[in-house]
Amino acid sequence: LAQAAFLLRGAAPLGRPVSSAKSRAPAMPRRSRASLPAAAALALHLIALVARPAAWSRDRSTDSQSLRPGFVSPAARGRPSVARDVGVAGSHRGQRRGAAASSAPLDLPRMPLTLTPEQQGVLLRSAPGMPRHKEVFISGLLWLALGLASVPLSSALFFALKGMLNVGFSSALLTPDLWVSIGSAFLADPFLRGKAWGALAVIAFGSLRQHMELAAWAGAVGGLGAAAVRAFGGKKAPRDLAARVARLGARAGLPPGSPETYVVPASEANAFAAGMSAKDSVVAVTQGLLDAGLTEEELDAVLAHEIGHIRNGDTGAGMRVAVMIAGFSSLLSFGLNMLDSASQDRKSSSSDDDDNGGALVCAGALIFAGGLVFALGTLLQKWVSRRHEFEADTAAVALTGSDALSRALAKIEAAGTGTGRTLAEKNPQFAHMYIASHQKSGFLGSLKGLFASHPRVEERQAAIDRIFARAGGRGEA
Repeated sequence: LAQAAFLLRGAAPLGRPVSSAKSRAPAMPRRSRASLPAAAALALHLIALVARPAAWSRDRSTDSQSLRPGFVSPAARGRPSVARDVGVAGSHRGQRRGAAASSAPLDLPRMPLTLTPEQQGVLLRSAPGMPRHKEVFISGLLWLALGLASVPLSSALFFALKGMLNVGFSSALLTPDLWVSIGSAFLADPFLRGKAWGALAVIAFGSLRQHMELAAWAGAVGGLGAAAVRAFGGKKAPRDLAARVARLGARAGLPPGSPETYVVPASEANAFAAGMSAKDSVVAVTQGLLDAGLTEEELDAVLAHEIGHIRNGDTGAGMRVAVMIAGFSSLLSFGLNMLDSASQDRKSSSSDDDDNGGALVCAGALIFAGGLVFALGTLLQKWVSRRHEFEADTAAVALTGSDALSRALAKIEAAGTGTGRTLAEKNPQFAHMYIASHQKSGFLGSLKGLFASHPRVEERQAAIDRIFARAGGRGEA
């Protein structure tokens, strides 16, 4: 169809009136006569587009980038373009036929994209550096804002639960008078005579305790990185793998001797970086990753991604934010413990006094308040973690100069899925450190995406392609 369309389009200028002395009939206007084969060509084009809608969508995706010199867009890599072939063929019909005949879709491999050393340097210098003081400071302000918000929130929930319990499960719950009285009681005593400030105290104490436990845990084995690897049962990596990491670390500007390299005995294809700073940092890969069939270039890209986390200061900043979020979970845990204690006292007590009832209401208020601020804090933490993943992917592209990470992510996602629990599910406190979280698909997976520590593989691959689009990357065989 495409060949016939181009032939008809080329024949359109030939449809001219022929002057003859014997011809008495009026000649058709040149424009109208020429439009007949053009209309036929247009009809054939429309039929071809209906038959191949997917090819049309791919061709359109290349238009915006096709004018960039030397750039091969992701949608056009590894396949010929009819329009480009015909344009080169020019007005010669024989070349036009050959171009149209060769326009059948070919299943060619995706051509890798590369960056020049100058482009790699510019991209690496644009990446954020450790230790992310500004990000940690902003996270601290948000932690304080949520902690302060938990004080009036706990008080409001206390009055709401108390009013609801007084009327019971009846139609009175829907009357405006009930909620007006609850609002009036809250405005008259928004802090429960100072007792509501205990919510902020519980959050602060929980974060401080988590920080001290983390410091003691890391100090006992020589750093947070070594402690994380020990929690997974990691062992020292072979010499060739350690040499790879050392070479990439030197290219990223990390101190000599860092990071250390470990292999974790797990069948899941994954890798992670850990450490509060570059000096105590480690890069660990699972045995499943080494057995996932990655090429040398793809393995370097995965290692470069983890080194990018260390260079950008993601590992230390991520742990500090996790310590802050732990304070919100402390408020939830405190409310659950208070509820359990009040329930036991109510069962053992013979009298149904108001003190036990007030303790139950207070416990319920702390549970709801703690759950809400913990959910908001977790959403913030996961959003920051997803942004760190994109930045680490950029660092990997800058260190390797290729799009090998895009291919490696696809292989890791394919090799890491299964029926068993993933590393992120077994140790969720380290979820932000992995290269892949292996999210489940479907409706439940979409809901979990809000609390996911990693973007989806498709989103990361699209972001990598945009890096080369902005840099004008070259497709090389």
